[in-house]
Amino acid sequence: MAASLAVPRIFFDTDVFIDAAHGALGIGPRPISPKDWNRVVSHVNRNYIHAISPYTVIELLIGVANGAPQYFSRNKIPLTKMRCSFTAHVHLRYTKQFTLREVFGHEAPYPSDLEDNFDRVIDTVLDAATMEQLDQYFLSISEDRAFQIECYRKQAERIRRHALSRPRDNWLSEVVRALQVEDALENRFLLDGRLDACFFWDELCYAKARDKLCGLDRITKMQYDLSHLNYLAAEDVCFVTRDSALVQAVKPSTQSSRVLLWESFLQKCKS
Repeated sequence: MAASLAVPRIFFDTDVFIDAAHGALGIGPRPISPKDWNRVVSHVNRNYIHAISPYTVIELLIGVANGAPQYFSRNKIPLTKMRCSFTAHVHLRYTKQFTLREVFGHEAPYPSDLEDNFDRVIDTVLDAATMEQLDQYFLSISEDRAFQIECYRKQAERIRRHALSRPRDNWLSEVVRALQVEDALENRFLLDGRLDACFFWDELCYAKARDKLCGLDRITKMQYDLSHLNYLAAEDVCFVTRDSALVQAVKPSTQSSRVLLWESFLQKCKS
């Protein structure tokens, strides 16, 4: 099993950086004030190392790509908040690579992706003067994101169409297959504990997929949240979110103390 870092890692949901940018601009429905943002940054710099999720990077890049050209500079502010606020940071790998390394100490049997060059990617976007300089680059990212969303949609539609049920043991079988590890009892037991929060959120995703009143866009967004919860497989990692429904859903999990609502984390930073 891979060793944890001496300093715990903490990462933030996409909306945290968006709301921090809104606070700096004085806009948005629930902005994070510069004072509160600076307080949290100081606390993180003293007690954690800031970890950057590739899913957050992609979501923020898509936000820039989908924005109007006249707001290009403004739409880059969430990226700046993520990239430049903290004194140090590390990048998290995509979840399959991350789980294999952190839980089993194995390198993934498939190549890494943009996560090896995310600093360069982000800096390229931040340094660009106009969107036109990034048109071809954004096209590739948007196509990859569209493909992933379509996969999520098809999965939700399949569940909805067949009204399937899924016990926890079946869920573990899916995880084992996805990771391409041996389907052995010890591997199942290890994953069962290290992905406990994932199970509770995935159960809600599954229930929503079976609910014909729930829009498929909502289910797709929930799948990105599920990707974030995978990082709790490393016992030194904490996650801060503004999604109270997610925090509530994973409360039964043994990992719930590491899924922190922004408002609660802010109070901790003030103490």
